[in-house]
Amino acid sequence: MVSHNINNSSKNSYSLQQILIDLGFLVLGAVLFALSHPNPLVVQGIGPLGFFVLLPVAWVLSRVPLGLSVLYGAFYGWLSYTLFNYWLAVFNPVAWVIVPLIYLSYHLVLFPVLALVLRWRSNFSFWLAGIVWVSYEYLRTQGYLGYSYGILGYTQYEWLTWIQSADIGGVWLTTFLVVMPAFLINQLLITPSSRNLILHGIVLSLLIMANLIYGLLTPMELKNLEGWRVALIQHNIDPWKGGLLQYKLGFERLKILTLDALKQNPDVVIWSETAFVPSIEYHKRYRPSPETWELVNEFLEFSKTLSVPLILGNGHGELVTTEEGRQRHDANAALIYEQGELKGIYKKVHLVPFTEHFPYRNILPWFYDFLVANDIHFWVAGTNWTLLDVDGVKVGTPICFEDTFGYLNREFVLRQAQVLVNLTNDSWSNSRSSMRQHYSMAVFRAVENRRSLVRATNGGWTAAVDPNGEMLADLLPLTEDFLVVEIPLVDVSRTTLYTRWGDWLAYLFLTISVFSVFLLIFLRLTKGRAWFSIE
Repeated sequence: MVSHNINNSSKNSYSLQQILIDLGFLVLGAVLFALSHPNPLVVQGIGPLGFFVLLPVAWVLSRVPLGLSVLYGAFYGWLSYTLFNYWLAVFNPVAWVIVPLIYLSYHLVLFPVLALVLRWRSNFSFWLAGIVWVSYEYLRTQGYLGYSYGILGYTQYEWLTWIQSADIGGVWLTTFLVVMPAFLINQLLITPSSRNLILHGIVLSLLIMANLIYGLLTPMELKNLEGWRVALIQHNIDPWKGGLLQYKLGFERLKILTLDALKQNPDVVIWSETAFVPSIEYHKRYRPSPETWELVNEFLEFSKTLSVPLILGNGHGELVTTEEGRQRHDANAALIYEQGELKGIYKKVHLVPFTEHFPYRNILPWFYDFLVANDIHFWVAGTNWTLLDVDGVKVGTPICFEDTFGYLNREFVLRQAQVLVNLTNDSWSNSRSSMRQHYSMAVFRAVENRRSLVRATNGGWTAAVDPNGEMLADLLPLTEDFLVVEIPLVDVSRTTLYTRWGDWLAYLFLTISVFSVFLLIFLRLTKGRAWFSIE
């Protein structure tokens, strides 16, 4: 066991000055968190800061009374996501209030757990802190509130050598290696004279070196792979503004850009999420109004003239008989048309909480009514990871923030998708850094599964990424343009450990965390000061 060189402080002696100092460190941590990801000051983000984000947090939690760590967690959780997710105010003001409050509640639990771990008198404390952090990052991506923005591993999306090991353990392995240096530095500051801790530092250094060597030696050789030419159309009109005139203007831009792109002989043309409005198949089948049917028919006639298949995002509407009568159900969908005929459809499986989906209407009717009153439009979720077939090329089409979830994109590849095609509309944000945040997560889906990934977006970030995570080409955000690029096709027989085993590392870390934390709670209750630096 190792004793910590920190003066024990009780709740009664913890002064206002100390609290203000702690809050200053937490503010620093929240600012580093925001800056390490793409942000308004540096659009690409300052990736190296990701290794130090948790240092001020760990330093504070190594010193404070456990009870105060709860309040600190609430403060840090709220502030960090208010700064980082500033663009939610544009997406929906309600979301900008709700998301930081959710993370406030998460950190109410996380910070006391981390404080318990960091004050455990053992050289293994900093290892367990990293494992607990990754477990938290994984848990917050699960369930109805699942949200992947802000995972610290994503800060390294441009350092391709560092992230190649994501094909083994997903973004969770990348995140573990990112957060561990901060926890080690904190431990060294607390116990600078521990020789055994130096040995632990050497072990971590060897892990980091192994990760870098792996990143240098394992990128796929792409030169001899078959190429596939895609035309990505970025028409830069936000369909959220609504109205038939807006929809017509959007379609006119799509047509002009598509015809220009076809001159470069692509194999497929791809439009963004909800690029065309209104619902094509609904209006084709039910013809609710002459004006909208005229626009839909114009689209169908245009698609007949195209020499290649067209993939696009569209709201797929159907009339369904329920207990409440005949109702219209709309799904956020990716459709493929050939010669004017619908050849395949994928319906978005993972809907955005609160703004696309709220399953608790019967439990919280007042909140449901509040969301509806704030112009929230709900979709019906799909149930299958349906692939689209483009002249024999199998395509998985994650829609919008679905490309931020490793498990979901893995499901496409398990069904033998050769390419991942993300359809996104982020133009509403009017923010390059918001779009870049989204792109930074998508890069990992390519590396995890060793598949090319393209992003067709309304206003950005439209790009093509190869199976090693390298950007092949992109478009300037918030501009009207198109991109024709050839991407490598990987044989469906080529799979990665991550594709086969999924989030195995996160499951392992979660198991270790639960067992260890319960054990530490037991030790603290029974052994007290003998095992922990501060009571």
